[in-house]
Formats: sequence, structure tokens, C-alpha cells
Amino acid sequence: MKENSIKGYTQSVRGYLKWFDELKDVSFKKLNHENVREYITFLKTVKKLHPRTINTKLSGLI
Repeated sequence: MKENSIKGYTQSVRGYLKWFDELKDVSFKKLNHENVREYITFLKTVKKLHPRTINTKLSGLI
């Protein structure tokens, strides 16, 4: 795997964990569908990201 890909995936995971930590009042244990759907909504509505960018961020989570 290329170094840039690893860096991108790492940033995606960190972004998700930061969002989760700021939004939830529980410690992160594992991904679940509900939280990922909430994160997608956040990326679309608050961050105003394009679908391709959202897909890139999600690929680092799965």
C-alpha cells in the first residue's frame, strides 16, 4: 500500500473518532451502522462535502 493511501486512511479514521468523541458521551468501542449514517449526514450537511470525498473518508473506516 502506498504511503499516501495509508496517510489518507489514517486521517479518515482520526476524523471519524474526533467527530464521535465530540458528539457522543460514551467511549468508542466499535463501528455501528447508526453512527456511520449519522457521520455521513454530518459530512453532507455540516461539512458540505461532495459524495466522492465522503466515500473516500468512509473507505478508511471499513
